Amino acid sequence: MNVPLVQEIAYYLLSHASRDRVGVGTTKLVKLFYLIDHEYYRWHRQTLTGAPWQFYHYGPYCEELVQVAQSADGIEPEPALEFSDGKFYQGYRVTKWDGDAAGRWSVPVRAAVDSVYRRWGPATLPVLLDHVYFETQPMLHATRFRPLDFSVIPDPKQPVEAARDFGKAIPKEKGEALRRRLLARQGGYRATRPIPVNLDAASESALLTMGEHE
Repeated sequence: MNVPLVQEIAYYLLSHASRDRVGVGTTKLVKLFYLIDHEYYRWHRQTLTGAPWQFYHYGPYCEELVQVAQSADGIEPEPALEFSDGKFYQGYRVTKWDGDAAGRWSVPVRAAVDSVYRRWGPATLPVLLDHVYFETQPMLHATRFRPLDFSVIPDPKQPVEAARDFGKAIPKEKGEALRRRLLARQGGYRATRPIPVNLDAASESALLTMGEHE
């Protein structure tokens, strides 16, 4: 793992989140790192951080990355808060403001980090998790407690393959669970029905004449 770079990215993400008044706890921070590795791999066929990601409990996780990120200079983990449902939230405090470390990064590195933060930093945690769990290829092919395979991410520089039936790529039970969540979010599907319209004889004749001309 590239420890100095992970610490610089952690400081970048958390200091920008503090500036933008965006809440970032440990869960969100880890998923942002995962998406940064995902985005970097898509274009360069290797992850940026070198973290050994695995499918742990519900999603991508790397304990080593968490420890390295929390030790970044200028960042201080806050005491964890426990909620009534047993879940925890641990936030972070920026203890000092340094120059933008991203100015030392190469263009590809900054592009990956910036694009992920701009798109997913302001997102709520449920929206972010839905994307990570159900819309990133390593998770769609994941086996619980096994390393994630980033090589399944399509290479945009390669010719487009013939259309695939992605319904077969996602396990049936996972697909059904996703459909139920989407239906619940949208309030359920309502089929549209024809609306009857009563026309007098003159109006009906005019519409038929217009149809003949078309």
